[in-house]
Amino acid sequence: MRKRIIAIAIFALIILTACNRSIEADPSPTPATLPETSIALLPTPTGTPEPAATEGIVPYTPEFIAAECPFQLPAGQVEGETVDCGYLIVPENRAKPGLGSLRLATAIFHPTGEKKAQDSVVYLVGGPGASILELLYLSFNQVYAPVLESGRDLIMFDQRGVGRSEPALDCNNVLDLAYELMDHELDGEEVSDAQAAALFEEAFAECHQNLANTADLSAYNTISNAADVNDLRLALGLEKVNLWGASYGTRLALGVMRDYPGGIRSVVLDSTYPLDVDLFVDTPANADRSFNRLFDSCAADAACSNAYPDLREVFSAAVDDLNQNPADLVYANPITGERFDAVFDGDEFISLLFQLLYETDIIPILPGLIYDASVGDFDDITKIQGALLIQSELSSQGMTYSVFCNEELAFSSREDFRAALEDFPYLAGSIAQSGLGEIGYSICEFWDAGEAPEAENSPVSSDLPTLIMQGEFDPITPPHWGESAAETLPNSHYFFYPGVGHGVLATECGREMLIEFILDPSTSPDDACIREMEGVQFAVPSATTVSVEMEPFTDPAKGIQGLRPVGWTEAAPGTYARVNNPLDETVLLMDAVPLDPDSLLALLSSQLDFVIEGIDAEIAESGGLTWYRYSFESGDQIIDLAAAERENETFIVMLVSSREDQPQLYDDVFDPAVRAFMSLE
Repeated sequence: MRKRIIAIAIFALIILTACNRSIEADPSPTPATLPETSIALLPTPTGTPEPAATEGIVPYTPEFIAAECPFQLPAGQVEGETVDCGYLIVPENRAKPGLGSLRLATAIFHPTGEKKAQDSVVYLVGGPGASILELLYLSFNQVYAPVLESGRDLIMFDQRGVGRSEPALDCNNVLDLAYELMDHELDGEEVSDAQAAALFEEAFAECHQNLANTADLSAYNTISNAADVNDLRLALGLEKVNLWGASYGTRLALGVMRDYPGGIRSVVLDSTYPLDVDLFVDTPANADRSFNRLFDSCAADAACSNAYPDLREVFSAAVDDLNQNPADLVYANPITGERFDAVFDGDEFISLLFQLLYETDIIPILPGLIYDASVGDFDDITKIQGALLIQSELSSQGMTYSVFCNEELAFSSREDFRAALEDFPYLAGSIAQSGLGEIGYSICEFWDAGEAPEAENSPVSSDLPTLIMQGEFDPITPPHWGESAAETLPNSHYFFYPGVGHGVLATECGREMLIEFILDPSTSPDDACIREMEGVQFAVPSATTVSVEMEPFTDPAKGIQGLRPVGWTEAAPGTYARVNNPLDETVLLMDAVPLDPDSLLALLSSQLDFVIEGIDAEIAESGGLTWYRYSFESGDQIIDLAAAERENETFIVMLVSSREDQPQLYDDVFDPAVRAFMSLE
């Protein structure tokens, strides 16, 4: 259920980290406990704040303690100025508040200029069990920062049992087993699907035993999460807040609407997960709906159907062939560089397509990806699978199953699940490999998560102003779930977004409507931008190659000037990305680095794990600098690096491109950029 992060731009971010003026051997933030202060970030409420009266709850006082941010800040954010951090301290079990407390890592981002209102926006991430803070720096400026335009603080926190919050209910042994079984072997012996399922069940049983020694797993669920949200509001001295939930975060938002309505001004539900649906039983039909939406959309699009005819049949044939003849691939984590031997079969291909239908930007290339797989071309699939490895590091699976076992599978049955799967036999293998398969029912037999009251399986009725947003291709929270939730929310506004996957707020139109709604929840936001959306625009092969034009630029902060490609996106200061499609890793970087060329080269080689192909080829005299070219390669990727030394710093121009595009881009982009590069000093 968590929002998938397809980290296609991560390679460029690693380059930026390696070439940053404050070079670090390990750019990852340290999750250690940080020093605390008693400084209040916002006015504290008068009197003693207590959560809303709930049966079985013992009175207590939630507390917010300011602390250093325990995660890497997004670009442009300055701690103590644009963002403040801390921990919300709450009881683990509110019926027994004296037995132990939790520390929920929280970040409060401030709008620039004068703040317009005190009713902050509280973001509720998906999952259950996903961290929002750990890799927030990769997506904050694009997806989340625009909400600050509403003139309100944006509050983001890792939910109990998750990420930077303490404790996190991680199952590292399960993750290790998943990596070990990627090649379908264990200790050199082939492992069948049935054997793998048994091994994972054993691993979860071991994780349960470890977690149960220190945590009350019956206290990690949506009811407790909703109380945490209300406690956060009280501890920060906020009379009312605006809730913005995504995926599982919408289920949590609905719980807060039901249990603590007095503290809410408005609610945004992005990709709605209602309380009364059966996630496990409904997933086969939801996946099939999304697949058919993709196949039918391509067939109805003249360009797509001409380039990729009979897409449904080609996909089915590719799945059958891969199940009979799996491909041996190697996946690389783009952040750590760690590589894994993997076997890619047809069931895993179905699982991959399901995951990629979450991503609006990826959907246009899916027909091409299917056709590539049908002819044995797995280059792009290998890149994507490597990027998806990052997701495995961001999920606290102990929290995932504590929620599922308490309030989802407690109202489901194996018999209903098996009956639902019988209608879609082609999905049986892929779902069996997922966390939404029958293994969930087995895990819940020993998880000791307790059983939620009937209210956790009933629709939420509320007259709070609510904006409901659903994507056309969403494979996990389909549009009709949002329509269903709206039936008991009389003051809600439902919108359907063509061409969109899971997570409408990743689109500009979605963000515009969210901001308009937060500014005035009393009226429905203008949906003119939806009418301008043309649905998915499928990427098809082009018969022509377009040359790249260059334009002058000056960067006073870096002290450089030169030429940059026209139409490329500035992904970060001095870094320009072509982004022809979501898998396009073509990047031009220009910078000044406080290292000599040999040290820079050694750093890049170690961090990027690339093999040096050629060195010390003098290519240009420009701006009083002598430039040398270095070349690296990794699979289909070529890196051209030009370096020029002056005193204690090195100027660099770096082009990352595919082997196919490199010759033209060298002539059109790299060589002109080197020859025009100048220092302003």
